[in-house]
Amino acid sequence: MYLVHKFGGSVLRAASDFARLKQCLAWFSGWGTNGIVISALGKTTSTLETILWTHQLSRTRAWHQLEALTAYFARIAQQILTPREAHRYCQWLSQTLALLRKGPWTYGRLIPWGERWTARLTWSFLQEQGFRVAYLPATEWMVATGSEDNSTPVLPEIVRRFRVPPADFILTEGFIARKYPYSPENTSILCTLGREGSDLTATLLARVAQATRVIFWKGTGALWNADPANFQDAIPMRIVHRWDAYLIAVLGGKILHWRALTPILDTTIQIEFRALAQPWRVQTRILEEASDPSVPFIVLQKSASSATIYVIGNRIQVQWRHPWVRGAVWEYALERPAWHRTVIRVVGKHGALPRSWRAIVAEHNSRR
Repeated sequence: MYLVHKFGGSVLRAASDFARLKQCLAWFSGWGTNGIVISALGKTTSTLETILWTHQLSRTRAWHQLEALTAYFARIAQQILTPREAHRYCQWLSQTLALLRKGPWTYGRLIPWGERWTARLTWSFLQEQGFRVAYLPATEWMVATGSEDNSTPVLPEIVRRFRVPPADFILTEGFIARKYPYSPENTSILCTLGREGSDLTATLLARVAQATRVIFWKGTGALWNADPANFQDAIPMRIVHRWDAYLIAVLGGKILHWRALTPILDTTIQIEFRALAQPWRVQTRILEEASDPSVPFIVLQKSASSATIYVIGNRIQVQWRHPWVRGAVWEYALERPAWHRTVIRVVGKHGALPRSWRAIVAEHNSRR
């Protein structure tokens, strides 16, 4: 497999977004087999979780909410598919509702349908747009063990079950898996991979299919050294070392979940971030290459009473005299072959956080 694309709910929300998805994939037609991992349309999983909670209080109200959600999918299908294909899709939606009328709802019975509805809709759309795309249900290759709402993939079993269908694009769902041990008859109750599970599906697919790259399609594309929502002087990063990315994720930074990075840490697979509006441009790469040594990474953790900043870099200096800084809890050096970082945990006083990370951290990083 050449590469894997990941499209999430943050970029697939309305009918107009599917036209941009088509434009993005058109850039990679004819380059070899591409994998596509689709997660549920924007806010669908959260809506299904709300419906599941409502179901414990009122089954009638929960059912009306579920019908409203499937009507949303039906409206998008009518906007992006031909009338004949939209009719077929809506009939299939009705069949899924009939299945859900049977038996009690649990997390594994209800929540995975968001991914299934989205994957089937996307597959139908791409086929009508002329793409040679095969649908590979995640339940045929993704096997995981654990609870229905937060399970762990079983890599040896995934490798054993995975096969690449003959097509230019292979589409599969993210986030969902078949319970381990695998049973062909066990189809009604599935499990999910937890927070950012679709990203984990994408990197696992890249690993087992021996892809060279994973592209995460985002609204803006770039990764920043700090959260732009909190720091007005945040800097977009062109290259991020894979261990920098993993450390940022473990500390809670908004990059990728650390579980999604785990499958590619010991490989040469590259991760790219691109924006839907500019599919030809790579905004940020995660690979085995040094990040910009002059720019530290800033991870912010806020609570109701305090804020903590993790400063990641080399030869870091903190502006201890800044009125916001209360002190450092610890400083820790991390060493791996060809990679080394110092982490300082800086605790601030209760109150407004400075809008500039430079006000707290002096830029004294240098390449060794």
